[in-house]
Amino acid sequence: MSRYIFALQSFFVCASISLAGNKPHLTVYTYKSFISEWGPGATLKKSFEAECGCELAWIPVADGAAMLARLKVEGKTSKADVVVGIDNSLIAAADKTGLFSEIKIKQTNMRLPENYEPSSKFLPFDMGYYGFMFNTLAKQKSGKPYPRPKSMDELLNSPELDRSIIVEDPRSSAPGLGLLLWFHARYGADAPAKLKLFRKKVLTVSRGWSEAYGLFTKGEAPIVFSYTTSEAYHRETEKTDKFKALIFDDGHYMTVETAAILNSSTQKDLANRFLEFLTRDSSQSAIASMNWMYPVTSVTKGIPASYAIVKKPGKSLQIPAHDIDLNKDKWTTEWSQIFSE
Repeated sequence: MSRYIFALQSFFVCASISLAGNKPHLTVYTYKSFISEWGPGATLKKSFEAECGCELAWIPVADGAAMLARLKVEGKTSKADVVVGIDNSLIAAADKTGLFSEIKIKQTNMRLPENYEPSSKFLPFDMGYYGFMFNTLAKQKSGKPYPRPKSMDELLNSPELDRSIIVEDPRSSAPGLGLLLWFHARYGADAPAKLKLFRKKVLTVSRGWSEAYGLFTKGEAPIVFSYTTSEAYHRETEKTDKFKALIFDDGHYMTVETAAILNSSTQKDLANRFLEFLTRDSSQSAIASMNWMYPVTSVTKGIPASYAIVKKPGKSLQIPAHDIDLNKDKWTTEWSQIFSE
């Protein structure tokens, strides 16, 4: 996602191509930061076109949630052949649309946590863990440093952290939905009560990740909801450990981003070839070093050194895709009621 520079600069470049000639043409929807100036989009496009003799067009959409909403409107008339960026929280809802086809490549080189549910229509291309990024230099009004909670319970029970966190809206943002799912995976039936406690900690609710992270890096709040690998980005590209991920003993919610092929595509062979390309070592290392998410294969070459420094969560939390689909509307309605109080 190259989410970090994208949030700071609010700039992206969409790779446009000419339709001249007889080359096959592949249209791919993805989220904006994936094809930003510093994202992996341009690198992947150049490499794939060099071997396929085709032309690849990236079409930017805000994020996975917005992508799925757009596809529902377009239906069978969509111009997309492939979508890159629908995560595991939306797979069941996406599958219900009937818009996606079976993938005709083997997924034998995947290295994903055991509690991830594989799908024959949605191919993982990166993964990560949601987490809270912490500004280690931020100070309370008293001049004292903010406490660094080691669990979600500690965070909820730290009065010093009231009105100190920027989060994303689960109705419009994939990370926002990830936060909501984290509470339900961690607390079950007690999630609404815990969210009421969490509401006291929230300073701002943004529409999306880029807005939230931009406010955080500008110093508007000491904590933002993001990904634990955000720390790797800052260490690697900015050479600073000012921003660190809070790693919780009681686990973090896992996100897996996927790529999928539309039933309406007239380039299914080329689309399958592109999905296979995304899992190659060269592509996985490009995604890890420019999208700042963990690879989904065992690749080690080309992975930024900062990944070895950032602590990986010891426990991954998940909710089955089917359960998310059944409860998502109810849970987002509850969230809206709690955060409008």
